[in-house]
Amino acid sequence: DYKHLNNLKTPLKDGKKIGIIFEKKYGFKVDYLPNATHEDITKKLSKLVYSLKENDNFLIYFAGHGKEVLDDGYWLPHDAEEKIDTKWISNDYIGKKLKQIKSKNILVIADSCYSGTLTRSDAKSVNKKTKPIDKWLNTKSRIVISSGGVGPVHDSGGGGHSVFARFVINFLTNNSEAITATDLHASIYKDVSNLSLKMGTQQTPRIGQLEQFGHEGPDFVFLSN
Repeated sequence: DYKHLNNLKTPLKDGKKIGIIFEKKYGFKVDYLPNATHEDITKKLSKLVYSLKENDNFLIYFAGHGKEVLDDGYWLPHDAEEKIDTKWISNDYIGKKLKQIKSKNILVIADSCYSGTLTRSDAKSVNKKTKPIDKWLNTKSRIVISSGGVGPVHDSGGGGHSVFARFVINFLTNNSEAITATDLHASIYKDVSNLSLKMGTQQTPRIGQLEQFGHEGPDFVFLSN
């Protein structure tokens, strides 16, 4: 729900469902920030800079409005306004927090319009080298998966979820082995693209690595319980 912008249909439901999967199947401790304000999000990220340890894996799932201005991307929290940017959260701010957090493995999954601007800040594809999973876990990674590129994305059309969230949920639910962010992206890429085309628009999920914010590689790892 938004104070100044149009409300969205699926983010709360998407976040809750995906959070349950992360918690029960992949061992995450999940903190929900429903209808989060600018202060809620920035305060939480600031606290995590001091509370997360090197061996903690950290994943952010953001679902909500997004905006692009002069090639810069922003998340729009609950109290954001359309034409006043004081409550917008910039890609640069998010990236700097990821750089400050001590965790070796960090993944951002963003389901919002213009979410591809975050992957575009370092548009290299993830290089999936042949390494044991334990080696990957001990190599510093900063990966982003976005629900689309630099345009609008579907807030519905996924059977009660967004188009993007529907296929993320399906893959993570059915998976039973150690996987990477690259595996997740590869599994949903065609399905999201094809369904969005049937709905009349082009929505293509992207993946990128944020070398300027601490990425060393090769990838973020999910360990299934």
